[in-house]
Amino acid sequence: MREVLFKKSRAFVAMLLAAVLCIGANGIKVHAYTCSKCWSIMAEVCVKNKEKYEEGYHSYGFLFTKKCYLTARVSYGTFLCQKGHMEPWLDSDGNPAKHLCFEEHSACSKGQYDVCPF
Repeated sequence: MREVLFKKSRAFVAMLLAAVLCIGANGIKVHAYTCSKCWSIMAEVCVKNKEKYEEGYHSYGFLFTKKCYLTARVSYGTFLCQKGHMEPWLDSDGNPAKHLCFEEHSACSKGQYDVCPF
């Protein structure tokens, strides 16, 4: 009996610790979403349309004496469920949200690379 009680209390403490770790400066962070059509778990994915967002020079090299032209690209995000339903990733105003997705560097050794968080 004590062993069962110990296991239950240990599981409760683990869940409580997980809940505390999920609470950040902006409140509770939830990373699991459910589909409004089939109620399965949804994942955040990138649409990869790579629209030009910002461009300009950045300095690099010894004493930052060299210049490299940077082009930053953004893409839309969406939620995709296991059965293929898609729901747009929206910002706080209800508009489709974009995120930093890709960077192109002309001269420095970084080249072209994916910075997408998804």
